[in-house]
Amino acid sequence: MREAAADAARLAEARIAYHERLCARMPLLSPRVAAAFLAVPRHPFMPWREALESGEPPLAEAEMLDALDVRPGLRILEVGTGSGYGTALLCRLAGPGGVTGTDAETVEPARERLGCVGYRPVLDVAEPAEGCPRRAPFDRIVSNLAVPRVPAAWLAQSAPGALLVVPVAGALARLEVAGDGTAAGRLLHEPLPLRPHVATPSPCDWPGIERRTELPAQVLDDRAFAFFARLHLPDTAAHEADGHTGHTLTATDGSQASVVGHTVTVTGQRDLWSAVERAHTLWMALRRPRREWFEIRVTAQRQWISYRAPDGAEWQWTL
Repeated sequence: MREAAADAARLAEARIAYHERLCARMPLLSPRVAAAFLAVPRHPFMPWREALESGEPPLAEAEMLDALDVRPGLRILEVGTGSGYGTALLCRLAGPGGVTGTDAETVEPARERLGCVGYRPVLDVAEPAEGCPRRAPFDRIVSNLAVPRVPAAWLAQSAPGALLVVPVAGALARLEVAGDGTAAGRLLHEPLPLRPHVATPSPCDWPGIERRTELPAQVLDDRAFAFFARLHLPDTAAHEADGHTGHTLTATDGSQASVVGHTVTVTGQRDLWSAVERAHTLWMALRRPRREWFEIRVTAQRQWISYRAPDGAEWQWTL
């Protein structure tokens, strides 16, 4: 009994410390979102030891909840429930009766964990792009999975004025749905969550060709440029970083570029690194625009990201 009480006290202290670190790193975070992180215990959703010793709070998660502007009574769809921790935060903010979660894999572990902390939202097994039509329409949709384009079903299942927070094109997008079913918004500052939902690259038997590049691999360590480069490679299936020494890009057609320092090895039908080189030239000409300066628009016919320069010139990239 005494040992259990000591463990509970340690977990409570860890949650308070986690909340304090979060507020220190995001001083403008909504007080309601900050309070949710304090109120919802983390240890039912992760290993006990990790709940005690986890370091810096994941700002992407907090940024997503803040941008979603969840209020009591709203109908929420969460795509990619995972462990259920994010679902618990949504239940705290909106009330469990309005929260629906889906995952392509089993939701039973998440259902059990949520029940342990007193929440019983609706959880379904479904592919990400399907949404949950039986519970639509939704006032808010948030995805924990990166998608190449905003699925049409998510727009169809959104009420007019709904907000969507979606990882797309290497960034987090916040969109508002109009009465005609289109959506528009901006990209957020924080990087993506870590659960990509991307196409599997095709196998490639082409021999690699080595060449020199004036653009070193480390340029992709800059998050702002890495996002801009991805706009020029919309079919990127994988991007792997080898510490700070190299990067490997793989496209869905199997083309690949591995860069270490100023040496690039390209494989497949296309030289992917040449697209990165061209993107860097334009990025510098535009005076290194940041991710949050870009807009996103979605219609039934087209989805695109755009950047408008101070002189009024506009660039667009189709998703």
